[in-house]
Amino acid sequence: MKALPILCGVAFATVICFAASRQIHVTELRETTVIGLLGKPLGSRTVIAGSWADFAMTANPLTIVEVDGSTLSNAVAIEIRGVPLRRGTRYKIEGYESGEYYCDPRWVRPDAQAYFQWHSFFVATKLIEPEKP
Repeated sequence: MKALPILCGVAFATVICFAASRQIHVTELRETTVIGLLGKPLGSRTVIAGSWADFAMTANPLTIVEVDGSTLSNAVAIEIRGVPLRRGTRYKIEGYESGEYYCDPRWVRPDAQAYFQWHSFFVATKLIEPEKP
């Protein structure tokens, strides 16, 4: 996977980043497998394990340390949808990674528009551990 150079600047106390990347047409996504933060194609059935992420800047965060029974070399913090999480509890969840573009793509100046931002999340389809009371 090729790393993309990122150019960042601060304008009106908001960080604006422009990625130097190649553009693709949305129809190319039909022929492309997009790999998520968990190292699996988006939408793939996956079992994750982890616990509440204290310092993540997202709602309902889980620090994932295991994917499909394999320990990750670097933990991944991601939002979990479909299962409310509690601090101090270890979870094992089946589901799939997905994501969305969010924010209003505002105009930074007349000839430059800020990019949408990508937000990854995990959709829970089954809570394996802890079992529901």
